[in-house]
Parts: sequence; structure tokens; C-alpha cells
Amino acid sequence: MDLKLKNKVALVTASSQGLGLATAKKFLEEGTKVMITSHNLENLRLAYQKLQPMTSAGQLSYVVADLTSTSDIENLLAITHRKFGMIDIVVNNTGGPKSASFEQLHEDDWTDAYELILRSAIQIIRLALPDLKKTQGVIINSVSASTKQPLSGLILSNTFRMAILGLSKSLANEFGKYGIRVNTISPGQILTNRVQTLDEIKAEIDNTSTEQVRQQSEKIIPLGRYGEPEEFANVVVLLASSVSHYVNGSNVVVDGGQVQSY
Repeated sequence: MDLKLKNKVALVTASSQGLGLATAKKFLEEGTKVMITSHNLENLRLAYQKLQPMTSAGQLSYVVADLTSTSDIENLLAITHRKFGMIDIVVNNTGGPKSASFEQLHEDDWTDAYELILRSAIQIIRLALPDLKKTQGVIINSVSASTKQPLSGLILSNTFRMAILGLSKSLANEFGKYGIRVNTISPGQILTNRVQTLDEIKAEIDNTSTEQVRQQSEKIIPLGRYGEPEEFANVVVLLASSVSHYVNGSNVVVDGGQVQSY
């Protein structure tokens, strides 16, 4: 099936590893021009080296950007324009905020999580909007299965991922008149460094092994396993494509059936 993504321009944030890297790879396979970014230059260079062999000339580029920095975000958008021209697709993806309970958190933790997850998405969308109006583009905001049910020990994620969900639904209503589609995607237990770290934290709290934590988690997933980053990326690319042209304002859960709510 032709997803009609060839020569489209996609900006994928937090894309040096995990879900972002898998998403960038899948776009490249479809012939999309992709800008990847991370705050970590070494990780970003490694990601570029992994992806570059599968690309044609001028299809892939990278920019170091701290998503909590307004100037870095402005620079990211400016370089993306210079490199590729107008943006067709924005995938707002971030690493996860601190894992802790409410009483363990300080004021700065809340500020950091807001800047990383919510403010960065708002700023990127605002800067990309003139392009997206012209291209009738797509915004996909990666959140979490916590948008369906709160996750223990992840109050920062529970709070700000829900804020992204509210933002996305509101923008889907506002931007529909421009032909812009806005959707969210909510991953569950996907095999990434973030999930591995959370399993390790839970194992330490419960005085058990990481493997036992994973086995317990897999028991409540109907498919009986954690997902692969590529399985998440497949859904992102499908949402960005013309195949999903009438999907707008939706929150698509990719979790193997773990969330039981309607």
C-alpha cells in the first residue's frame, strides 16, 4: 500500500533512541525526509549512523536540541526549514519525566516536567503551524497509556500526558478548518530503555527481580508480551499517512490490549 509519504517532511523529536528512533526509521522506509533531534549529541550521532545507510541523499538530518529550551526549539525549526523546506508532519515525542510519588516531588520537578512535555509541544506546534496550514499537515503527539488510567509512581506523566491529550483534542477542533489533523498515540509497555528503567525501579521497591516484574506485567497484557518500538512506529506512520485522512482528534492506544477501559 502506498502511504503517499515519499518526499514529505517529518520532524520527530526525542528520536535518538526508543520510540522516536523507531518512528524516524519507519518514515525513512516510506521515503519521507526526516529531521531527528535529541539533547544528547553522542546519542544523536549514533542514531544518525544507524539510519543513514537506509536513506537516499538529503533525506535525513539531525539537530541537537534541548526541548526545555525555547532557543533550541526555535533553532530546530529554523534548521529544519533550511534543510528540507516546509514541514508536513510533526511528531512530538519526549522522554519520560521523573518517577516518584506526589510527596517525593519538589516544585522544580513539576516545572521540569511541564517544560519537557507540555511547553515543548506547544512551542513546536506554534512554530510549525504556518507550514502545516500550507501543507494541510499532521500533528501526532506521543503520550502514554496513562491517558486511559493513571500509572502508579508516575504522577508527573499522568498529569502532563493528560494535558497533551486535552491540547490535542482542542487543536483538532481548531485546526480542522485548515485541513490539519491532530491525533495522539498512547503506548503501553513497549521495550525501551524507559520501560526497562521503570521495571528496575519497581523491582527495587518490591525487593524482587526485574525479570519477575516484567513477567507480572506481561500476565495482564492480553497478548502476553511487551511491544516492540517498531510496532508503535507502524501506527504513527499510518496516522501520518493519507490512509488515515479522516482520523482526527483521536487517541490511539498501542498496548497489546492492557488497558481495559472502553
